Amino acid sequence: MWISCSVQPMQTFTTTHLLVLYAWRGLDQQYGFPFDGYQLDTTFVALNSSTNESLPILGLRPISSTNNFNPYVRFDTRTQAFNGSDAVVMSRTMEMGFERTGFARTYVLTLFIVNWGLTAVVVFITVSAISGQEVTESILLLPISVIVTIPALRALWDGAPAFGLLLDSCGTFLQMVIVSICSMFLVIQIGLNKPEKKPGIEKTNNEKRQDLANKPTQPVEAAPSASQPRPWRVHSSDEKEPLSNMPLLGSQEFV
Repeated sequence: MWISCSVQPMQTFTTTHLLVLYAWRGLDQQYGFPFDGYQLDTTFVALNSSTNESLPILGLRPISSTNNFNPYVRFDTRTQAFNGSDAVVMSRTMEMGFERTGFARTYVLTLFIVNWGLTAVVVFITVSAISGQEVTESILLLPISVIVTIPALRALWDGAPAFGLLLDSCGTFLQMVIVSICSMFLVIQIGLNKPEKKPGIEKTNNEKRQDLANKPTQPVEAAPSASQPRPWRVHSSDEKEPLSNMPLLGSQEFV
């Protein structure tokens, strides 16, 4: 038979510890955000307030994550320490590790991929303009908006340190440079060097359809039917001759 029980703490306390940072060529763990990890070494001592004797500590465990960090225990062992009177007391030493939670990593990587997606769209538009495809002037607003969007999405990274991370070196910095170059090319090629239409150049299909739609319609006169009388030319001898027998001037027809 298994019996489960829960223990409620009678006393709680809050303490502050410093995380250990390891530098590599002037770069610490923050450079690898959001895959940065930290460690913490701490020793706990429990004393009886009435007898000032040390009490044994069975174990130490973290109970929850904090600030988007997931703590875990690397090792937990029983040790001995010295108190204020240089007496040896029983203690418990624990080494804890901290790493970003899975949700925080997924969130940051999703925004990182979205920034590269926006950069790819701007590059595709620029390549289309280079290849001669028709690109309207309204498309110039997209690169400008992307330049503003990239640092805005960078600011949404949860708990991100200052600029200068690994994701900035292979992401934000390159994205801003690529989008800026593409924007300058589109402004010069499309905005400033817009080709003028010269006479004699064949219009495109869209322009032909537009001209045909704007062309005013003219009324068409109906040809005379067989039942209608033909006009007659009167001679001095009162002899009538139909005009149909008269020679026509060129291809002109009379109605």
